[in-house]
Parts: sequence; C-alpha cells; structure tokens
Amino acid sequence: MVNSNHDFRKESIITRAALLISQSGMEAFTIKALAERLGMGSSGILYHFKNKSAIFEAVIMKVVTDGREIVETRLNQNSEKGFPAIRVWIEAHYAWLELAPYRKSLLLIFYAQSLRSPDLSQINAAVVSRGVERIHEILRQAQSAGSLGPFDSKSKAVQLHSMLTGQLLKFCSLGEDASYNRESTIALAKLLLATH
Repeated sequence: MVNSNHDFRKESIITRAALLISQSGMEAFTIKALAERLGMGSSGILYHFKNKSAIFEAVIMKVVTDGREIVETRLNQNSEKGFPAIRVWIEAHYAWLELAPYRKSLLLIFYAQSLRSPDLSQINAAVVSRGVERIHEILRQAQSAGSLGPFDSKSKAVQLHSMLTGQLLKFCSLGEDASYNRESTIALAKLLLATH
C-alpha cells in the first residue's frame, strides 16, 4: 500500500509540474510554486525528487513515454507496409500532441532546454535515436515486402525523423491548424521517399 501511495503522489507531482511548466514556462517553475499547486510543502516534493531539474526530467520522460506508447499502439494496429505505415507514424505523433495540448508547449520547452543541459541533451539524443530506429525498421520492412524501392533506408530514416521534428516544432510554436500541418508533413514525407 505504501508503494502505491508513493507512486501516486510522485505521478501527481509530475502531472502538476507538466501543467505548471506548460502554462507558465520554466521561469515560473519553482518547487514553491509547484508545492502551492499541489497543496503540500516543498519538503513533500523534495522527498520524491532531488531538485527542480529532476522533476523536469521526470516530466519529459513521462511525456516521451506517453508519446512512444501512442505511436507504437497505432503502428501495431496498422497492418499496412510502405508509405501507409509512414503515414500512420506521422499521424500518431500529431494525435499524441492533440490528445493533451499542454504537450505542445512542453515539447518546445524541452527542445530549448536540451540545448543548455547535458542531461536533457542525452535524453533528446536517446529519443531521436529510438525514433530513427523505429522509422528505419518500418522502411526496411517495406523494402522487404517490395512496397518501397531501393534506397539507403537508414539515411531516409534520419531525414524523415528530422523533417517530422521540424514540422512538429513548427506546429507547436506557430499554432497552425493541425490538419494542415499534418497533411503538409505527409506530403513532405512522400516527396522525401520519392527522391533517391
């Protein structure tokens, strides 16, 4: 019982921290402000997390894990190969952001912070690496099935991931219409895969 209560409290801290950061930014994100939102003392938060950075890392890991689960679930529900699988992969990323709009500001903050923090930079590198590997796997399967032509699938995976990241950041920062941005991302992916 103690573990589940401990886990619940820790999850509550992460959830409230995510909302505080997305609504007010990193400058307003303090242990004191978070404690006030949770109706607890700062010591209660520091019991679960070493410092503010540890909380932010936990927030990012939760958001990344949620994203990965959504993308993998959608990919596993899809039996198609080739470009339709790439389309599902792209649409799943937009769904991840649209299911919880606060993720858009968190994504922007994460990318900005990862430029300054070696720990966050490592998390970002791991996220990118996993994403590229997943796309590479989709492309290899499609090539094996004959639904995509011969090209360097690893290089195309890097290009697709970079393009999607750029498009998602643009969507998050400019507040574009999701369907317009999603369709332009899909069109860019088609163009990228059509050029060898």
